[in-house]
Formats: sequence, structure tokens, C-alpha cells
Amino acid sequence: MLGVTEDEFCDLYAHLREHVYRYALHRLRAEERALEVVSATFEAAWRKHSDLPKDQESRFAYVFGIAKNQVLQEHQRTRRKHHDNRFVGDYHRHPVLNTVNDVADVVAANDAAVRVMQQLSPADKELLRLAFTLRLNSQQVADILDVSLATYAVRVSRLRRRIDAISAAEDDVDNGTSRSGALGA
Repeated sequence: MLGVTEDEFCDLYAHLREHVYRYALHRLRAEERALEVVSATFEAAWRKHSDLPKDQESRFAYVFGIAKNQVLQEHQRTRRKHHDNRFVGDYHRHPVLNTVNDVADVVAANDAAVRVMQQLSPADKELLRLAFTLRLNSQQVADILDVSLATYAVRVSRLRRRIDAISAAEDDVDNGTSRSGALGA
């Protein structure tokens, strides 16, 4: 028989939280990352709480299997340096604005950004907001979107291409040229 009640899950969390933390800390050697693994582990376990085995020993193995996968994902994320900040530099077509820039340049850049945002789909706008404005890491955004880290990376890559295409089309309009099909990405 599978599944646990909310009270049983709370007991499981209370009993295993410290064990999962120590395991993650041993493997990752970083307290903050270990805490993230604990959080992600129990979030995943709760999402699948109806699949948790009834006997305690099997539950422990199930939760530690999730923890092991979370640790592996964390290793992959840091090893590949696959985090949100990797893409931020791609969106700066011009140097980062500072206090010596002309106000007209700032207004023009903001206007261009607004025009690009208006052309994005609601899903793209949400991804952009989650990935780049809320300062969440890739795993957190993937969890919010309920997708794998790989799927998240593909979506961000496609979003970058769409933004580049829209920006190029905007530049062509501003320069008086036309590039048909630029938005077909």
C-alpha cells in the first residue's frame, strides 16, 4: 500500500531532515547548498507523497534516493556553471548604464526593452521574470515551473533566441531596413 498522510509526512520530515542535511553537507561541502538539497528533497517527496511506501524503511530509502538525485543535480549545476547569471551578460547589447550616460540613451534603452517585452508571450514573460528578476537559481525556477533542469535550460536558450530575434527586428525598424521572418524562431 502506498501513500502517507500529512501528519505521517511531517513525522518523516522531522525524523529524516537532519540525516538528509548531513548527507548533503558531506557530499557538497557547503551549508547553503546542503540546505537547498534538503528543501528540494522534501518538496519532491511531498509532491509524490501518494507514492511513498507505507513501511518506514522503504520510505527512508525512497527519500534518500530523492536526496541523492538532488545532490547529483546540484553537482551538475555547479560543475557546468549552469546558473541564471550565465545569461545575464547576453542581454546587455550596450555597456551597463551608469550615472554618466545621457538620459536620452537611458530612455531609449528602456523603451526598446518595453517593446521587446510587449512582443513576448505570457509564458516567455513569466520565464524571464522568474529567471532574471527574482534572483532565483536554476533549480528553484525549474521547480516552480515543474520541469527538469534540462528543460529549463532549453527554455531559457529558446527565450534568448526569441529576444535576440525581436531585438534584431527592432534594430532593423529603427535603422529603416526590414528583415522578413526574423521572428519565426
